[in-house]
Amino acid sequence: MATSNSFPPCARFDQFHVDLRSGVLQRSGSRVPVQSQPFQVLRLLLQAEGKVVTREELRKVLWPEDTFVDFELGVNTAVKKLRQALGDPADHAKFIETLPKIGYRFLLPIDWVAEDGQARAKEGTGSSTATAGTAESLRTSVTKKKFWIVLAAAALLLLCAAALLRVLRGRTDQSAALEVVPLVSMAGEQGPPAVSPDGSQVAFSYREKGHSGIYIALVGGGKPLQLTDNEADSDPVWSPDGKALIFPEGLEGGAKARLDLLSLSDFAIRPLSAPLNQEFDCDPAVSPDGTTIAFVRGTMGAFHGDLFVLKVTGGDPIRLTYGNSGGDPAWTQDGKEIVFSAPIKGLRTLWRVPASGGVPADLPAPAEMPGTLRSRLEGTSSPIGFGNSGTQSGGSI
Repeated sequence: MATSNSFPPCARFDQFHVDLRSGVLQRSGSRVPVQSQPFQVLRLLLQAEGKVVTREELRKVLWPEDTFVDFELGVNTAVKKLRQALGDPADHAKFIETLPKIGYRFLLPIDWVAEDGQARAKEGTGSSTATAGTAESLRTSVTKKKFWIVLAAAALLLLCAAALLRVLRGRTDQSAALEVVPLVSMAGEQGPPAVSPDGSQVAFSYREKGHSGIYIALVGGGKPLQLTDNEADSDPVWSPDGKALIFPEGLEGGAKARLDLLSLSDFAIRPLSAPLNQEFDCDPAVSPDGTTIAFVRGTMGAFHGDLFVLKVTGGDPIRLTYGNSGGDPAWTQDGKEIVFSAPIKGLRTLWRVPASGGVPADLPAPAEMPGTLRSRLEGTSSPIGFGNSGTQSGGSI
């Protein structure tokens, strides 16, 4: 592709006039609003003069190296906005041809215009604009035919190779194992993954001397982004809108652990909970509307804790269970109840409790199981201690 310096400063096609110096796009003399990145895409397509501009070429121009962004989505968005400015729908394209997974090509001939408003051939071409346009049109037509012929031949070769490989594998190994590849190239220990609500990113904790903390990475690959630098940060979860992470942070050399909220808009961190010394807060679960956190609070060194809820905006937490009987909370879809796991006489079972506080109830047992959980628990009316606004009632385990 020729450099931008070898082109006159303006171009005309159809009803449009483009000023590459000022970034102005006009249609029939009226200015058409267009953002910077879509205009850069237009510049590349015009200067390619009918040749294919690959998606990789667009990425290198639109974003510098080590930019943390979803490049595929970004390129698609920039091209979509350019189509909107030109009035060029993808299903009936007049200006921009899409070559799936390869790139884009400008379809119409272009008149390059010098500062005096006269149409001119590019410097050094040695031919008139009309002759160059005709030759370029012929070359483009031939190139397009060659491209599809080569693409069809490549597809046929791939099909043959796939069929041959299937036959060879069938003869040598009828149970070939799936290949598992790492998501990120990091040498240290990587904690449990949490996938963002839109499915595009993964948050995780990382342990390596000098590099520990919470990270996020694109599911499709790319350089992970470090968000915190505390080795005691762990097990992040996403807010439903994908704009924040909630995670336990170890404090005072492991004397206690609180819950923090990290905003992904400005990377600011603020504490959510305030445990006492020798208390830990863990296992956060965010309500479907994003307003409330369910979590477990226990004593350092203990295996179990109790279930609490806390508003994201702050305030005192509400205790929902007593006697170290709450763990692993999960919200119902309507956000009215919390399902959790409770250790009852050595057996972990699932229970539910109103998010506002109330009497925990065991989930229904399978029909083929004789009796109910309560009958197996020697007739206890409620083996889990519960509370409403901090008041305990019933028994405890």
